[in-house]
Amino acid sequence: MNDPIVELESATKVFGGVAAVNDVSLRIDAGEVIGLVGPNGSGKTTLMRLLCAYFPPTRGSVRVAGHDTRDARAEVRRRVGYAPQGVSLYPDLSVYDFLSFVASVKHAGPAQLGYVVERCGLGPRMQQRIDTLSKGYRQRVVLAQAMLGDSPVLLLDEPTMGLDPEAAIEVRAWIRSFRGNRTVVLTTHSLNEAIVLCDRILVLDRGSILAQGRPRDLFPGRVGVSTLEDELVRLFQSRSRAERVVTSLTVQSRMEDRP
Repeated sequence: MNDPIVELESATKVFGGVAAVNDVSLRIDAGEVIGLVGPNGSGKTTLMRLLCAYFPPTRGSVRVAGHDTRDARAEVRRRVGYAPQGVSLYPDLSVYDFLSFVASVKHAGPAQLGYVVERCGLGPRMQQRIDTLSKGYRQRVVLAQAMLGDSPVLLLDEPTMGLDPEAAIEVRAWIRSFRGNRTVVLTTHSLNEAIVLCDRILVLDRGSILAQGRPRDLFPGRVGVSTLEDELVRLFQSRSRAERVVTSLTVQSRMEDRP
């Protein structure tokens, strides 16, 4: 068996006496696309920050590409491209200047920069200042900076949030294109999006993994709005807990999942 590209062993992160991530053990193989779903406060973003070595676990261990996030923070960060929510970009820089700076830090050449700009649809905005961009275009810039470089692991926190439908379809196609080549861990409030994109889905609540597995095993037949709660009750054997999770997820009865 090959070593996993990401491995957590009893990873716990405590803030003010509360475990935001609680005793999580997980193995992710190279090339997998993993989806994290769950209500706000379930631990999705904290788990992503553990993976990018933003902070160390309070207990347990987190390893990325063979490097422990506690002892080899710089090595981990070189191997991770991270697109967080609500990131503060450099408002006074143009899109071109910002992405050129990121490319130089990540040792990405002009050809890769051009490819990323094209994939993210940023060509017409390259000379525009970041503080004048719409929310959707700022999200594209965040995705572009994560995509630059040769990071084997991409962490995408709500990658389609704020995007118009056409741009969201492009981002989904981009994520699919990495399957088998780069490992992608993404968070989403759309269960259908997770089903369409991911090899495995992890359902989180209160810092713990409630269920995980292949989409077709967790949600056979692809769930719709009328059946989601029943599926979660089946998974969790608890209607109250299922209701807590179901109210946090946007499930579309139809979704354009083709580029």
